[in-house]
Amino acid sequence: MTQGGNVQIFLTNMLGQTVMNIDKGFVTAGNQQFTIDASRLNAGIYFATIQVNGEKYTRKVVID
Repeated sequence: MTQGGNVQIFLTNMLGQTVMNIDKGFVTAGNQQFTIDASRLNAGIYFATIQVNGEKYTRKVVID
C-alpha cells in the first residue's frame, strides 16, 4: 500500500455472493499480509477483493 487507510476484505463465490466480509480497520502504508480463516468454506474457487481508500483489488483464491 502506498498510503495508509481503512481496509475491508470481501470473499465472494463464483455466483458473486459475498461469503465473508472482514473489516481490518486502519492499516499503515507498506507491504501487508492478511490471513483469512476459510475453514468453514467449501472447496472451490473464490475471489478476494481488498478495498482501501476507494480502490479495489481482486484476486482469485482456490480453496482445497
